[in-house]
Amino acid sequence: MMLFGAMVTPRVSDWMLIKDIENMGFDSVWMPDSHMIYSDTYAVLSLAAVNTSKIKLGTGIAVAPTRIAPVTAHSIATINQLAPGRTFLGIGTGHTGMRVMGMDPIKIGEFREYLRVTRALLHGEEIDYTLNGETRDIKFLLPDDGFINVESPVPIYVAADGPLALQAAGIYGDGRICSHNQSKALLKNSLETIKLGAKKAQRVLPETFNTTVMMLKLNKNMPIFAMEKEGIIEKIFDRVIAFAGHKDIDFEMYPNFSKKFLVSGNDEQKIRSFFNDGLIDFFENKQIYHLESNGEALIIFDKIKLARTDETIALINYSKELAKLLI
Repeated sequence: MMLFGAMVTPRVSDWMLIKDIENMGFDSVWMPDSHMIYSDTYAVLSLAAVNTSKIKLGTGIAVAPTRIAPVTAHSIATINQLAPGRTFLGIGTGHTGMRVMGMDPIKIGEFREYLRVTRALLHGEEIDYTLNGETRDIKFLLPDDGFINVESPVPIYVAADGPLALQAAGIYGDGRICSHNQSKALLKNSLETIKLGAKKAQRVLPETFNTTVMMLKLNKNMPIFAMEKEGIIEKIFDRVIAFAGHKDIDFEMYPNFSKKFLVSGNDEQKIRSFFNDGLIDFFENKQIYHLESNGEALIIFDKIKLARTDETIALINYSKELAKLLI
């Protein structure tokens, strides 16, 4: 399954944009937490929460050192009261939020402690918390009186690139936010580091990795089409562009290809020209993936199931080989 999210600048007068994004069919909205630049992210999320009904809402990302952990937990739990089950917390050490003030991000040890306290509070637990050298056991005092919601889970997505932050994501996070694209080797290393953190905390991570879609944006015009394993006709770009009126195209000169794949689109001549001998030979001899083109980019995925780490790496390799043929 492919999900679509949008990043929206938190301008307090622009909350209605999020309603428009929901109406367009997006799954989530992520809102930055740059306090020296934009409106308050939680104020805008509140307006969005009461004016939407389906879309998921959260920070993208919250700056840990500008609020103590109990305040962050309280703020996102308040949004969760307005949008129960539709709320998430993306959080990081504050590379942008702090440096815009000429200050350094929070240290990773402090960040890890911050995540520990935040996660516990968002799960309705009592937790020991240290502030200014004093440690006390704290908990939300009125969790059932309509002020906050810690009953519906609030996933925590941890912004992490370095090894200690990646381990922290494995210990306390429900997902990881990456600040940049990663090579195959770096991606594999990052995932293994996250698993190491989870193992230390005796957490068992699922054998799935949500980023299973590869997008290829090429400097060339392509026909609009969908290519799927024969017999499966679901399309993902239907979420973005209309596929109404597409017809099946039979490549009778390539019987093996035709047995494996169903190709559909509007402009049959352009599609046949695009699927040249080299491209068809590539598809015939490779693993079957679903491909769709919107005329500007290709998306490639296997939607039968979410990918394991090794399957994600195989998808990256497949996409690289395909890109060489198309360039």
